[in-house]
Amino acid sequence: MTTVLVLALGIGVNTAVFTAINGLLFEPLGGPAAGELAAIFARDARRDGTYRPLSPADYRELAAASRPSGVFTSLMAHQMLTVGVTEAGRTRKAYACLASSTYFQTLGIAPPVGRAFLPAEDDPSAAPVAVVSRAYWERNGSEAALGRRITINNHAFTIVGVVPEGFSGTTALLSPELWLPLGAAPLLRAHERHDASGDPDRMPALMAVARLRPELSLEAAGPLVASFAPSLRQAAPVENADLELSVGPLSRFSMGAGPRDDTEAAGVLFFLMGMASVVLLIACLNLANLLLARGSARSREIAVRLAVGGSRGRVVRQLLAESLLLSLAGAGVGVAVSAGGTALLFRTLSAVLPLPVVFDATPDPRTLAAAAGLATLATLAFGLGPAMNLARRDLLPALRERQSHQPAGRFGLRARNLLAVGQLALCLALLTAAGLFVKGAWEAGDADPGFRLDRGIVGSSDASLAGYDELRGREAYRRVVARLRRLPGIESASLASAVPLGLEGSYREVKPVGGTGSSEAAWASTVVVGAGYFGTVGLPLLRGRDFTPAEEESASPLRPVLVDLPMARRLWPDLDPLGRHIQLEVEGGGGTAWSEPFEVVGVVPGVRDSLFDKEPAAHVYLPFGAEYRAAMYVHARLATSDPEATEAILSAMRREIRAADASLPLLSLKTLRDHRDDSVHVWMACASAQVFTAFGLAALLLATLGVYGVKAYLVSRRTREIGIRVALGASRLDVLALVLGDGLWLTVGGLLVGVVLALGLSKVLAAWVYGVTGIEPIALLAASSVLGGAALVACYLPARRAMKQAPSMALRME
Repeated sequence: MTTVLVLALGIGVNTAVFTAINGLLFEPLGGPAAGELAAIFARDARRDGTYRPLSPADYRELAAASRPSGVFTSLMAHQMLTVGVTEAGRTRKAYACLASSTYFQTLGIAPPVGRAFLPAEDDPSAAPVAVVSRAYWERNGSEAALGRRITINNHAFTIVGVVPEGFSGTTALLSPELWLPLGAAPLLRAHERHDASGDPDRMPALMAVARLRPELSLEAAGPLVASFAPSLRQAAPVENADLELSVGPLSRFSMGAGPRDDTEAAGVLFFLMGMASVVLLIACLNLANLLLARGSARSREIAVRLAVGGSRGRVVRQLLAESLLLSLAGAGVGVAVSAGGTALLFRTLSAVLPLPVVFDATPDPRTLAAAAGLATLATLAFGLGPAMNLARRDLLPALRERQSHQPAGRFGLRARNLLAVGQLALCLALLTAAGLFVKGAWEAGDADPGFRLDRGIVGSSDASLAGYDELRGREAYRRVVARLRRLPGIESASLASAVPLGLEGSYREVKPVGGTGSSEAAWASTVVVGAGYFGTVGLPLLRGRDFTPAEEESASPLRPVLVDLPMARRLWPDLDPLGRHIQLEVEGGGGTAWSEPFEVVGVVPGVRDSLFDKEPAAHVYLPFGAEYRAAMYVHARLATSDPEATEAILSAMRREIRAADASLPLLSLKTLRDHRDDSVHVWMACASAQVFTAFGLAALLLATLGVYGVKAYLVSRRTREIGIRVALGASRLDVLALVLGDGLWLTVGGLLVGVVLALGLSKVLAAWVYGVTGIEPIALLAASSVLGGAALVACYLPARRAMKQAPSMALRME
């Protein structure tokens, strides 16, 4: 039973990791046509490496240009966007996929319930319809029946279909709740400005995916797809003047406009598989050591088999068959345990990600085959060496001995010692890695983006989810902020279009104006804020001034902006940024259109948008009056940090926001500390710590069991020897020293080798683990102490039992 549990632990950990790899990297996406799918990319030839989405007009032109060539058997366009779903009088944020009518056909699936989109529904004049996810369908029951209405962005959509269970579109793990036809775009994006051309049909927003002819490779399709670019340039000479088209593999994780492979994500997953394999290796070393120790007990049996005509190869096969049965039993238990553990991990992920997580941890044929393969490899790893060693033994000594308590010889002793040292060394490396990740999680749970989080409140809203246009959205936010600023207990309140440690942001190119400073444009996060924002979040003004209430209300002729230190140093390394001017890339301009100049009126410190940023990113802050954003965050600074008072003020803030505008969706309202703790960045740090802690504890348990099992078995084989020693006058302390001596040297040897492995692993993990810059002596010392203590306890328990053994009983046992 112990052997089965040890194998279940080792194989289960590896099967759990393989289940994640299988679902994220190997499971076909999209449907039966997954192997024929390719992404179409649009690139600006004048700006190397700059890619942009296609506009609806571009997509239609590409479809028309490619149709005669037959390069694509199907072509579709899609875009992920946020929408507001109104249920029971409350509006919540949901993610939807805006898709062309060819979406499901291109992916090779058909909704099992209802229908897909019709070609006519690509036109804005068509009645709005929706296809819903299986999870939405099951959660709403009869309310989501075909033909029922669902309110999205204050417009009624009719449900016409349900996607298959587990379908996530073109990406792994994350799935929208709703699929909406391309014709619904004006109802969903009415709040957005058009691009520089002023034509709403040229709004670049779509990603194109093609289903290639089965016999056509990506390499062969490249020149053919590039030949369609002149048609798009001719259709829009200004917007597409330098447009080039290319084709590439469809990323399983990226939804961006440019090509991106999944090498980085795959590297992390396979590194995780490598760490899990160490757990299985420790389990195999454990069992190999135990089999070597027990080999002497079966030497007479094997000798008899060989003496009556059995071949050594047959003996080895018999012993391997016995080991394989144990491995398969362990694999069965491990698969069951791994399915539950993997499902639990991804359920915790769904709590912090904005999109629904679609992951099926149920073992499939690929997972079962992997478990069987792991069982076979484990059998060879722990069973082959002891089996061959036992089959090679000399027959005569085993046949002449009536007892089988004699030691297995110097080879067996050395082998057992090396296996024990290997277990302990690998275990120390894993425990040290776990310590590093635990430190990273601890650091992440106490991190800030560049300003203090205490007494800070942040609430999320999106006026577009209620169908508000710019005029109505501005008025709603004005009333909300005015009410909050008058609320007792709030020192200040303001608005911002992004919040550090969040997932959403806007990035544009910025260039200086006037011939001074840098001659190159810089990439920066552009944040729209209200008056008093910097004082509200606790960012001090280093130079200049804040935005005024008038600049929050409406556009100012001065066109003021604030920049942070990273942005100022990048654009004007040795100059004072105050009074200088910048231009921003016009959104939708494809890098060819620039805004009117803005004047820098203030400088603030830099902040980190992500916990994993090594340095603060560059930011440009615009006043809310100069640029409207429908999705905004409400910030407030409280006069107290008392938890009870904070809860009371949060309740009052909810009431005031609803009183200001009952239709404005309040998506969340929490303290800044809770915002940090609920972020995906902190989840990643904590989940990594949990996974590696599980690896480390599994390795510790296996190594401890291995040391205990071998020492206990060897003590039982030396019972007669110990009895003779005691009868001749040896004290209990002498017996304890005898038994602990070997264990102590093994422990020291394992720790010394383990320290070398741990140091090497620490250098590798320093680039990945948050808050870790190199070797952490505390983590190494703690891991060594835990492992050393556990190993000595494992040695002490058999020694304690040997000390209590009466000499007369020990002598009669043989």
